[in-house]
Amino acid sequence: MTNKAWPTLDEGERQVKKDSRQACGRELRAVKVLLGSLLDGFSRLGSVTFDLEQYGAHCVQSLYSIRSFNSLRSAHELVQVGYYSQAVMLVRSSLEDLLVCYRCDKDPALVRRLFEGKEEQFNFSAMARAEGDEFATWWLDKYRDLSVFTHPRSPGLYILVPPVEATLRLGPYFDRDTLLAVVHYLLMILIHFLRLFFPILKSRNPSTAEEWAAPTLRRIRKANKLILQIGEELEPEGLLAMKEAMLVPDTEKITLEEYKRQRARRTK
Repeated sequence: MTNKAWPTLDEGERQVKKDSRQACGRELRAVKVLLGSLLDGFSRLGSVTFDLEQYGAHCVQSLYSIRSFNSLRSAHELVQVGYYSQAVMLVRSSLEDLLVCYRCDKDPALVRRLFEGKEEQFNFSAMARAEGDEFATWWLDKYRDLSVFTHPRSPGLYILVPPVEATLRLGPYFDRDTLLAVVHYLLMILIHFLRLFFPILKSRNPSTAEEWAAPTLRRIRKANKLILQIGEELEPEGLLAMKEAMLVPDTEKITLEEYKRQRARRTK
């Protein structure tokens, strides 16, 4: 540690936010644009009651989408002021929410248990594999990457020690590559939630859904290009993985019976 005078909390956060916006303003704005699209979708949904028989999976998916919106919006704020590990924790939670949303489309029993408030022991690996090989590979890889920094392991500690100076990072700090990496995850997960939300809105109000979808798809296309650019900058060899990360899961590859067998073993 050094003996230099440290800024106050407010001063430090203001400076980090200024540095973040100067260095990565375009990327941060892209996240906020997608957050705005998701919030606009919520506003068009209208009144939805907590009713299994009337709304089924869409009600649960709406709740998880709102929960993830709150997490991702908070992560967007945290990453701007240099709290990267804490932002990653929220992004990882949203990745879990996303997986549960996809499973709700194919597992009515899961939807009912969530409605009834029964304790659910999620086996995320089994759930991801039930979505098909392509999606499972993407989801599990991203989940492992995020978990490395979420759990109290060495990488989660080393992120607080810059490789050159080797002095502890106390309080908020700015690191462009780390910020871009978190933004990359924010964009990917938001795209999935926007695609997931369209059929929910369409089931309630088809004309409104189409009005919402047109500008949202344009924003998604721009975000997709930005994801590739970030990937090329941070990991030039990883372009194929970045492209795969933007794919919507292939529902034709669902191994629902295997998922049910694993779930049955867990609930015995």
